[in-house]
Parts: sequence; structure tokens; C-alpha cells
Amino acid sequence: MEKRQTIFTETIKDQIYQILKEEIMNCTIKSGEKLVEQAIADRLRVSRSPVREAIKQLTGDGLVENIPNRGAFVKKPTEKEMEDMYSVRLMFEVYAAKRACRVLSKADERQLRRLEKSIQKAYQGGDIKGYHTLERELSNVLIALSGNHIIISTYGNLYTMMSNFGGMVLEGSSCLFQETVGDRLALIQALLDRDAAAAEVVITQHLDRAWDMIHGIIQRKQKE
Repeated sequence: MEKRQTIFTETIKDQIYQILKEEIMNCTIKSGEKLVEQAIADRLRVSRSPVREAIKQLTGDGLVENIPNRGAFVKKPTEKEMEDMYSVRLMFEVYAAKRACRVLSKADERQLRRLEKSIQKAYQGGDIKGYHTLERELSNVLIALSGNHIIISTYGNLYTMMSNFGGMVLEGSSCLFQETVGDRLALIQALLDRDAAAAEVVITQHLDRAWDMIHGIIQRKQKE
């Protein structure tokens, strides 16, 4: 008799966790904002218990911090922490690119070419929001090619925090859309060419430009 396998479905807590994490990433919930259990429970039409557990998981991820006698808040990193995050992200992405250039499969090539066409289409249509979704997908594909599960796990939370804080400080500012798209397309081409050196140059250029822009905005906001 064939043995039945147990299928585990996603719990309510897991669903709430994913919703809140996505909202943190896309700045629906902003850096420094308080997470009120009852308000979230009412909005999602669930009890407070799974919301509380989801917030605990986000706290464990380092995305949320508990402040005594005040509650849970989306972590607002310091300028130094943001600089450190960019340095770590650079190391992760360069490592992943070097490995990707050695292990890229035909299926990976097709995925990269699909992303290349989608990014070009988003740029031509001026679809910045759509582009950011595609950029996140490209970053996830790149990191997955590292084959390093510690990097993959750590990068996810790092990227979420950077997206949230970066989105907040850039709110109302004009982004260097053309240059950013150029960087991402150049990275895809370097990976397809298996050119690790070119990939490293493009990744470094992209993250240096992003950090310079965010750092400048942070400095200006501190003087206001």
C-alpha cells in the first residue's frame, strides 16, 4: 500500500508575515512606522494572535524592532547601517555573479533574456513601478545562482530593508531611471557572456551610484 504524504499548507500567520513583509518592501508601511496589532488584524480580518506571531517573525528577521513601552516599529537603520548594507550587498552580488558565470544553464539564459525584454519594455513605457518589480526579480535570480543558502536567506531581508528605507528617503526625488536600467541590462549581458569581470564592474557601478544618491539625500534631510 502506497504511503500517503502529509501536505503542509501555509498558515494564516505565514500569509500575514508575507503580506507585511511585502508592504515593508514597497513602502506601504514605512521605515520607523509603528505596527499596531489590532489595526492590522482589523484590516486583514483576522485575530490578533497570528498578527502578533508574524510581527515576532519580522522582528527575528531584523526588519522590525520592539521598543520598550512603545511597541513594534519597522526598523529605521542609521546612515552607517545603510552604508554597511550596501557593502554587504555588493559582496553578495559580486560573489553570486562570479558563480553564475560558471554555472549558468540554458534555462537560466532564457530567464535572463525574458527579464531583459521585460525591463526594456518597462523602460520604453516609462513604467518605473513595473521596472522596480523586475529589478527585484533580477536580483533574486542572481542571488539564487550563488547556490549559497545563507547568502540567499540573508539577502532577502537585507534587500527588503534597503528597499523600504531607500524608498522613503527618495520619496519625491527624481530617480536616475535611465542609468539604472542601463546598469541592469549591462549586468544581464555580462552574465550571458559569462564575463565575471564585467559583471563585477557593473554591479559596483550600480550600487555606488545608488548609495551616493541616497547618502546625498540623507545629508540634505539632516540639514533641513
